[in-house]
Amino acid sequence: MKLYKFRKLENCQDLERIESIVKNGFYCNDFFSFNDMNEGVYPHDENLEERIASDFFQAKKKYKICSFSTEEAMKSELMWGHYANAGKGVVIEVDVDEKYQSKVYPVKYLPSREILTNFSDAKVVLTTKSRSWSYKKESRFLSNDNLENNTVKLGTISKIYFGIPFKSWTNYDDILKENKPLKKYLCYKEKLESYLASQNINFEDFDFKQFNGEM
Repeated sequence: MKLYKFRKLENCQDLERIESIVKNGFYCNDFFSFNDMNEGVYPHDENLEERIASDFFQAKKKYKICSFSTEEAMKSELMWGHYANAGKGVVIEVDVDEKYQSKVYPVKYLPSREILTNFSDAKVVLTTKSRSWSYKKESRFLSNDNLENNTVKLGTISKIYFGIPFKSWTNYDDILKENKPLKKYLCYKEKLESYLASQNINFEDFDFKQFNGEM
């Protein structure tokens, strides 16, 4: 099983975070920390006992979550745009260890949260989102274990893909002269490549011509 994590590479902090992922693993959040304002929200009958709702809320809070995407998401302009700083970032490819594969759940996308009626397991709610998020092609690692520093070494990092915006354009050199954020990114890219080489981790530039055009 391979999963993919998008990260921006804009400054020293971003560089340090990626190096930390390589060294220490992926950081896991609770559902309060995600950018979906309805994360973990579920509809229920108005007559549902408050005690049941409260218990279920506590059950959701126990889970630590780390979101990934499938390989298909690498061909999405939206993913590179939203989660890798408009292409000035990376995608981390990880081969998931067998012992963790049972804790990875594909996210289901529904046209409406009103369709969701199974509340018997908090994982059902934490892995169900509205269809507007389907471009993420998301899978989630969920754990209610005590993770040291809320971090998990999910598997082996097999490759890191670097974005290079405008690389395929015939006037790339002219663009680079005027594009200060791109020049800054390429400096951090060089530093990260040096670190990855020291860790014997493969890396390559991603060809944005592969974009599938899905919006």
